[in-house]
Amino acid sequence: MVPVLVIAVFITMHLREAVAGDVAPGDPHAAWPLALLPVLWLIVHGTSTLSGRTLDRTGNLAAFALSDRVTSASRLLAAGAVGYSILFLGWLETVRDSIGNWVLLDELAAISPLLLFLTLTWASTYSLERRVKEAVMLRALDEGWPMHPPLGRAGFVWSHFRHEVLLSLLPLSLINAWEELVPAGARVLGLAGTGGDAPSGWWAAAEGPVTWLGVLACLVVAPALMCIAWDTVPIDTGTTHERVRRVITRYRVRVRGPLLWRTHGSMLNGAVIGLLWPFRYLLFTDALIERLSGPQFEGVVAHEVAHVRLRHVPWMGAGVVACVVLLGAAADFAARAVPEIQTAHATLPLTLATLGLTLLVFGWISRRFEWQADAFAARHLSSTLPSDSDGTAVITPEAIMAMSSALGAVADLNGLPRRRFDFRHGSVAERQRRLTDLEGRRHASLPIDRTVWRIKLATAAVLGAGVVLALAPLLLGGPAA
Repeated sequence: MVPVLVIAVFITMHLREAVAGDVAPGDPHAAWPLALLPVLWLIVHGTSTLSGRTLDRTGNLAAFALSDRVTSASRLLAAGAVGYSILFLGWLETVRDSIGNWVLLDELAAISPLLLFLTLTWASTYSLERRVKEAVMLRALDEGWPMHPPLGRAGFVWSHFRHEVLLSLLPLSLINAWEELVPAGARVLGLAGTGGDAPSGWWAAAEGPVTWLGVLACLVVAPALMCIAWDTVPIDTGTTHERVRRVITRYRVRVRGPLLWRTHGSMLNGAVIGLLWPFRYLLFTDALIERLSGPQFEGVVAHEVAHVRLRHVPWMGAGVVACVVLLGAAADFAARAVPEIQTAHATLPLTLATLGLTLLVFGWISRRFEWQADAFAARHLSSTLPSDSDGTAVITPEAIMAMSSALGAVADLNGLPRRRFDFRHGSVAERQRRLTDLEGRRHASLPIDRTVWRIKLATAAVLGAGVVLALAPLLLGGPAA
């Protein structure tokens, strides 16, 4: 959830600059919602402390789950307070009055209260998280897994900050800096007017494409920076390398890696990051490689490869764009039918509603892509693991057990409740249930494949209709809208 909150706050800054506000820059009341953050932190700290004592006394993990829910809700409220201050009260302008309108620096200063709040919540929940990790360490001793010294409080906080905050902060910072540098560079080079004058000549037509090409370049190269921030090294030899390369070769996907994601045993995770080769990387944490069995690990590899093979990332972006196009068309129709809603006071709520609905659609599509990747992994394991099937191409119980147990191990060893809902992935319990429902189904007729096919078809239809509507005036010989 943390990366989504950082994205949402950056969006509020763009909305603030796009929609005129009623508060003058430098309003002394712009920061009053931020006073909620210390109160929320005290609630998180107190809940975490009491939950730790309850866990010590009873051993009931419900205390940990309660602390997790309170922390998640507090982070959501904190992001809302910062976003409200920026969007409606002029907090960004107040910051700029204090430090100046520097490239990226003023934006980072404006969201710094949220970043500080997130840092403090990790510091407060460290003791509780360590109790859970120590219980996992006892299991590690029993199972004979490699042992890593537990992270101290500073290491714990930094690990979460770089793996959760930097996941979205790095690419967003690159994009924001580029969007500010383009007009600033144009003014320095004399390509645009000064004092707020609009650009003229060829630069007026070129500024938009240059900006968008730079944004695309930032998105493409950002994964390379994330691999540095996440402390990764190549896995060039050994059983892990051979197993991963075998799956990659079988499905003909192009990724850099595998890379060892060094977390000092604190995290079990695998990921594919990056839009395009050669800036697309396949990563696995040290604990994931150490603690999963061979079939479990291969299932995780197949799951990550599925995201590339099935082109989930570009289709996810296309789905978001399609949602914006559809909602924009609905808003345009409403504006024509009811001209009163075109006022500035109505524009902002409509924009926020569009963003909110788009975010819900993003999560809905993302969860179904995850389910399809799970099914892809089960299908892969069905063709590689020994089974009692009669040789027909069906999902086998052995494959389901391997993939389901891998998901359970990742949740348990990360100290996450299996029923905990995740906006992008859903709950582990739900994913395990859906895997169980696949038993005996033929590889070529999985329900989730049909569901995703309908999502892609609807996305393509909406985007196609949007292109036709945009080009209609030109095709009909009329003036462009």
